[in-house]
Amino acid sequence: MHPPSIYDAYEDWVQQHGSLTDEDRQLITADLVNLRDPPLLSVAMPLVPELRQEDLRRAIDALRNQLYPGWELWLWGIDLPAVLPYLQQAMATDPRIRWSAQADAQAVTALACGEMLALLEPGAVLAEHTFYEVAVALRARPAPDVLYADEDRLGPDGHRHTPRFKPLWSPELLATHDMLGQPCFYRMSLLQRLGGPRPEYGPAMGWDLALRATAATTPDRIVHLPTVLCHGQDGAEPERQDGYRENGERALRDWLAAEGLGEARLRPAPLQPSAWQIVYPLPVELPPVSVIIPTRDRPELLRACCTGLLQMTDWPADRLEVLVVDNGSTDPEALALLRQLTADPRLRVLSAPGSFNYPRLNNLAAGQARGSMLVLLNNDIEVLEPGWLREMAALALQREVGMVGAKLLYPTGEGVQHAGLVFGPQAVRHLLRFAPANDPGYGGQLALTQALSAVTGACMMLRREVYEEVGGLDEGLAVAFNDIDLCLRIQDAGYRIVWTPHAVLAHRESASRGLDVTEPQRQRAEGELRFMQRRWGEMLEQDPYHNPNLMLYDDTGHSQAQLSVPRRTPPWRRAVEAAQA
Repeated sequence: MHPPSIYDAYEDWVQQHGSLTDEDRQLITADLVNLRDPPLLSVAMPLVPELRQEDLRRAIDALRNQLYPGWELWLWGIDLPAVLPYLQQAMATDPRIRWSAQADAQAVTALACGEMLALLEPGAVLAEHTFYEVAVALRARPAPDVLYADEDRLGPDGHRHTPRFKPLWSPELLATHDMLGQPCFYRMSLLQRLGGPRPEYGPAMGWDLALRATAATTPDRIVHLPTVLCHGQDGAEPERQDGYRENGERALRDWLAAEGLGEARLRPAPLQPSAWQIVYPLPVELPPVSVIIPTRDRPELLRACCTGLLQMTDWPADRLEVLVVDNGSTDPEALALLRQLTADPRLRVLSAPGSFNYPRLNNLAAGQARGSMLVLLNNDIEVLEPGWLREMAALALQREVGMVGAKLLYPTGEGVQHAGLVFGPQAVRHLLRFAPANDPGYGGQLALTQALSAVTGACMMLRREVYEEVGGLDEGLAVAFNDIDLCLRIQDAGYRIVWTPHAVLAHRESASRGLDVTEPQRQRAEGELRFMQRRWGEMLEQDPYHNPNLMLYDDTGHSQAQLSVPRRTPPWRRAVEAAQA
């Protein structure tokens, strides 16, 4: 029996974890005393004909109930008789509330005085600790230029539903849809530099601003607060407004052109048509690619792998080489296959006898490879469609991308084998393993190109210069974790690890090497785990690309995302811990 979905379980989760306790409020109030130079924070909200007085009242009451008092609200839009009496009363009793009938989002931004500003949907309700969370986040160095948090929806009766637990920002994911959503606070100096929001983009104005603002700052100044701080009104979502799709496409094309990707093609993401797939451009002269395949015996696996590479893959023959690294095959059929394969001039067999050490085999081949692009491939991978290499290469050629992983399926129909790796306390797990092959996943996790912390070494592609810059695979990790270690070192060097669902292959997981079942194998695996914990420590404890309100996926066959006890320690609790240290 499968556990309930996130949406079905959310009401209970909110009761247990989604609201402040009296103790929380006391701790926040105490921490505010220590807040030096408290910033003024601005929020702006449009008045639209659909906005009911009770919705506006609820939104303003939520602001007045904020635990942090340093805020201002700017309302803009038409004179609405249904809400005007209440609005005039609210402005008369609270000077922090202001309204301009003639202004638009751009003009309001110029009028606002806060250090940061958030554009909210009509009637959006902020959690009572929102401004406290933002003010505390502004203490960080470097201070954020863009700060966003999780959100959910409010039904007509005030019932909270449909949570959006978001991952860490990446330009690849933001290019598919507005992953920042609301609340999203922007530093006022950044908004002024950008000329503010552009009202001509209509309901896609927020996405346009997110694309431009994140491109104008650095990744360390884009901060995610993984806690639900905003409750949007049902029906107020920008995506549901007339003209959103057309204006969103226009904003996306503008951003691509500004990034030097004007030749990229757009199409609806196959598994999530409301979002976009970006087909990144390849150079006219395709780069030479070297595919490295370590192997030992198991000729049936190697034959299927090489056949797909050489006969199905859409890549020029004079730009593709396959390096099969033979780690001491003794099977007569395997030896005969190796001799047979070398009849193709694109394929070379390198002899590498000795005990199995995956990094050693790949490093050996990388040193002899002729390509400027490397693909590390297990011999139990099978090609399913011809365009996989073009998709991965187009991403791997982006200057800030250091590694690209693919979507891997079980060949016998169990669904997804690999869609990225997730780190958590004492474990590294596959994301949504066993999900149906056509499942888009929670928030598009299985449908949209995005950055992750790591991808599997069963199929990964990178530029040779990146591989050499970080020193290749670590031969101290003979069997396990070497791919994760490589991904983390590549991130340390300033690159992103990107996973694409648009390169799909089959993977007979552990078919070539088998599982760790003997005592020496278990001891080796435990030693490699200790090695990783010593080297990477806290980075393995909390994956920034996996929201801490979501469960870490295990191998029990539960293929859908599930809610978790929050793994984030809120700032008021951290303040107590710091005082006691």
